[in-house]
Amino acid sequence: MKSDAELVAELIANSVTIATVESCTGGLIAHRITEVAGSSATFWGSWVTYDNQAKIALGVSADTLKKYGAVSREVATEMARAGWDKVRAAQTAPNSPLIVIATTGIAGPSGGTETKPVGLCWLAVARSPDDIETRRIQAPRELNRSQTKLYFSNAALELPLKRS
Repeated sequence: MKSDAELVAELIANSVTIATVESCTGGLIAHRITEVAGSSATFWGSWVTYDNQAKIALGVSADTLKKYGAVSREVATEMARAGWDKVRAAQTAPNSPLIVIATTGIAGPSGGTETKPVGLCWLAVARSPDDIETRRIQAPRELNRSQTKLYFSNAALELPLKRS
């Protein structure tokens, strides 16, 4: 895995703008990017949409939340698309490459179910409104909450310039 500094350098070298829409990671991905000196050349900003109402305010459909739940591929996809649309609308250079990372999951130690266990995260990376890659991540059960969030953020930061 690349270091955070290597990722930021690669994003800058490719003239990519990056933004995040985070739920279960609580802003950790944005924090890690902005800990790198010079990250302002690539990082646009972030939303931490922890509550479902915050997700709806961003642009996630209430119907999608009701049908699939906050921790789902569908919600992660809508979070990434909504973030991508908002950043693109605000950009002064709308033709530059843009990537938006979204996370939604269950960091624990409680809140899981049999079908959505603690340590489950859905990641979505939007490279355009029609090009959104999603991944289901399952953190090891022995991790505590902070370790689980770090696990999720590591997985998310592996995806930006990589294709599966």
